[in-house]
Amino acid sequence: MNTDFRDYDELTIRAVPSSAALSREYQETVKKITFADYEKLPYADSGRYLKKLSLKLNKREYEQIRVIKLMLTPEKGWVGYVTEERAFREITEQGGAVPTRIIDLDDNIGIVGMAMEPEGNQVVYSAAVFDVSDLDIIKELRLDEHKDIPIRYANLQGFRLDGGRGIQHITDENFLDMYPSYTQDGKYLIFCSNRLRPGMMDILRTSADGRGGITNIYTDTRGARAVYPSQSTDGTIAFAIYPKDWRKPGEVQIWTIGGSNHFPTQVALGIQPKISPDGTHIAYIGLDGNLWVAGVDGRGATQLTSKAQFILSQFKKSLRDVELAQFKEYEKQGTLLRHYHPYSFPSWSPDGKHILYTSMEGVDPTGRPNDNIYIMSVDGRNQQQLTTNGSVDRYPMMSPDQEYVYFMSNRGLKWAIWRIRAPRGIN
Repeated sequence: MNTDFRDYDELTIRAVPSSAALSREYQETVKKITFADYEKLPYADSGRYLKKLSLKLNKREYEQIRVIKLMLTPEKGWVGYVTEERAFREITEQGGAVPTRIIDLDDNIGIVGMAMEPEGNQVVYSAAVFDVSDLDIIKELRLDEHKDIPIRYANLQGFRLDGGRGIQHITDENFLDMYPSYTQDGKYLIFCSNRLRPGMMDILRTSADGRGGITNIYTDTRGARAVYPSQSTDGTIAFAIYPKDWRKPGEVQIWTIGGSNHFPTQVALGIQPKISPDGTHIAYIGLDGNLWVAGVDGRGATQLTSKAQFILSQFKKSLRDVELAQFKEYEKQGTLLRHYHPYSFPSWSPDGKHILYTSMEGVDPTGRPNDNIYIMSVDGRNQQQLTTNGSVDRYPMMSPDQEYVYFMSNRGLKWAIWRIRAPRGIN
């Protein structure tokens, strides 16, 4: 770089990695230099009028890990798309607490929903497998290509928390079985699937061990997709409906069926509904991206968080280059909340007094908002941040004795299920 200091009082010199592969391992170095600093620099070998400045690229504390995320689109249904998420090498929390790794997850799958058996013996999740024979293909894709990755299938799998029997395959075949949830007696799993209508999603039920066949619980006769089912003790099921012609997150509806409500009933607008164990409340993500809770009939809707737009603005400030261009494109399309989730994946404590959820309110060591696990009382008070690692933490679940919180994380550069102790006073 050649420059003339007579034109500037101070220069900012930025050294960046020379390739996308190196940028995932090394971070840019920035140095401000004044004319006085310039005078002290040694001359370059090529001549006495050139000075030499050496900048060292520091190795990142984290890696930008390529992942395939699943998204429901109006045009193509469920698709996979490639993005990057930060994963820190360190597995401990910022305060020094060390979580327990429960089980590692396969690199070539996408996790689509997770649930814990009411007795706490097993965790079930949906594992989506993609039509990608070589993971190196994913690493070489440009993020701005927006290339869809075909989903081969998504089946329900489970594992026992005592370590027995390894991974259990609960459903199979080339269907999309997603977002499993246990019935409160632990005997059945309800989930959404395209088994009955290709390209659509219905609410189905199967026994928790995968035996005994699959039963249809709800099919929308208007051509809509039903997703995110969960069931309470009295049999009420809450779920989200994506109407036939939906285009933006604000058009997604929350419905209930069963229990004392014999007919399908719309109760709110939003996504990711989770009904409380006793069937009196539904926690969900509202149109504004914040966490809400409402009565099971939709009355008394209460906003529990208010920082969704602020979080997105702070996240935008942390982006550069391709990531920033992606954000601006989604912003222009009005689909930010389809790709970025300031709050997501609410779940309930077994006693129904607390809501666990994922939030981007916290920041990683570089100052970027990132997914951490939080908990609050059902009235919105006593909010606590439970994880602070800097990596991505999602799908929080509390054990039946309310002693532990389980979640999925990419800390340590590997997707896995982890466990931490629940806050004191919860149980």
